[in-house]
Amino acid sequence: MNIPEDSFFTELAEVSDRLHVDSFFLLSVWMSESSVKPDAYNPHGGASGIFQAMPDTLKGLGFDGDFRALTATEQLPWAEKYYAPGASKLSTRVACYLWTFLPADIALASNPDAVLVAEKGSPICLDGRRPTLFSVNSAFDQDGNHAIQVKELDSAIMHACRGPRWIAIRDRMRAELGLQPLGEVTGTFPNKPDVASLRGIQALLEDLGYQLGELDGLMGPRTHDALVVFQEANGLDQDGLPGPQTRTALLTAWRALGKS
Repeated sequence: MNIPEDSFFTELAEVSDRLHVDSFFLLSVWMSESSVKPDAYNPHGGASGIFQAMPDTLKGLGFDGDFRALTATEQLPWAEKYYAPGASKLSTRVACYLWTFLPADIALASNPDAVLVAEKGSPICLDGRRPTLFSVNSAFDQDGNHAIQVKELDSAIMHACRGPRWIAIRDRMRAELGLQPLGEVTGTFPNKPDVASLRGIQALLEDLGYQLGELDGLMGPRTHDALVVFQEANGLDQDGLPGPQTRTALLTAWRALGKS
């Protein structure tokens, strides 16, 4: 499986503390971008490394060389340098992804329907927006409207943060932070998801890729924040409470993963 070396998780915890960013937000974004592989490379534009930095971006950071030749741990200082200017705005994983993908649009992070990239003629953006970027990023366009919206970044994270590699990376980070491993949580409620209890809501959120710590059935800050992020991504009122509309949206998102 070749997950990053132990030093990577130790260093990431320290980087996250300095940036005041949730380490799981960064990990989940990097899972979507590169599967957290330091030698990952995108031939369309030349993005490389764990956070898929573009060549011009790396030059702007002061890096000169083959980024893929560095270990995941060695790439972290450059990641910290890249994210540092936006650290105060990276309060959600969508914001972390937006800073990774199009930092100029970070102000749109709280608007799930905002259009980031669109081909001309798109039904939701007839004049297009950054049309040249659409073809190389079309995998984000999950609804086929020839546009990439903020909510689709969050959807990409949810789809990426599944399977054995993610579980191993997530649980290694949890161990570094002194948290118990979660193991395989998908399928916790394979037949009838429990949306009546808060623990059931927490399990659904974990299935969808949100990191809550212990599934204790209590409304702590992580559960509240995860609900706010989920509500943002699904166009709901962001009160951090599992009301009827939020429960329905959770079930819809869970079933979209093929769990029903």
